[in-house]
Amino acid sequence: MEIIRRRRCFVPANPLYVRPWTRRGGFAAHGHDFIELVLITRGAGVQVRQGGEDDLRPGDLLVVRPGEWHAYRHGGSLSGIDCCFDPALLQHELAWTADDPGIARLLWRDAAAGALRVRQPRALSATTRTHLRALRRLDVLGPERRAERIGRLVCLLAAMARLLPGEIAAGGPRIHPAAAGAVRLMEADPAVAWTLSGLALRLGVTSTYLCRVFARDLGAPPLAWLARRRLRTAQGLLLRPGATVATVGARVGWSDPVLFTRHFRHETGLSPSAWRARFAVQ
Repeated sequence: MEIIRRRRCFVPANPLYVRPWTRRGGFAAHGHDFIELVLITRGAGVQVRQGGEDDLRPGDLLVVRPGEWHAYRHGGSLSGIDCCFDPALLQHELAWTADDPGIARLLWRDAAAGALRVRQPRALSATTRTHLRALRRLDVLGPERRAERIGRLVCLLAAMARLLPGEIAAGGPRIHPAAAGAVRLMEADPAVAWTLSGLALRLGVTSTYLCRVFARDLGAPPLAWLARRRLRTAQGLLLRPGATVATVGARVGWSDPVLFTRHFRHETGLSPSAWRARFAVQ
């Protein structure tokens, strides 16, 4: 499985891109270290992800975050539009989205099931398609129009957030700045040997306070959240041809293969090798 790296896709002046695509006969499992938004425009098929499978039809929106993987399975052809952007934007122009309940659900909150599917009513699909087409036009014009790109991306994310359940999109708890800051630090390099006290020191709060607000807003304490983040990344890396259990474990912060295997088995019920054999998509 290929892991597409953001350094191959983005430059500082151009932190996102939009591409239409058509795939015939399916598409093997793949992951990446950037954020991918996908609008399915034509055809039908199945998205295979680490949490299960989703039937796909035109108008469906997919969100794939760094460390997650997915694949497409279909007999005919499937077409869509990809909007991919550098997660570094979450630390700069889009840092405020941690305080927006709907967009935070799309980009920030831990989704244990992996790639998210949002099913939009046919009447609303024109709105998201309009934003994607505008981003595509800006992409063709060149990388110097960064501000316009970011503005249109925010419009797209807001439109997608409105499709989420009402209590999430319209209200609900915000992510505390300390919790959002901890996410940014851990997402920037999940292989670092983070500690609760180290995170709290970097953020200027006490360990107890950070643990409380993080668990309240993200559903788990910081180090438990990090363990799930590492697990998702490991699942994607294990599907890459030639990857060994030892190298994958080291890449995500578990340098001891025995400890990595033990944690992986505890979380998934399978050893890394058995998990790869079961979920590899041909």
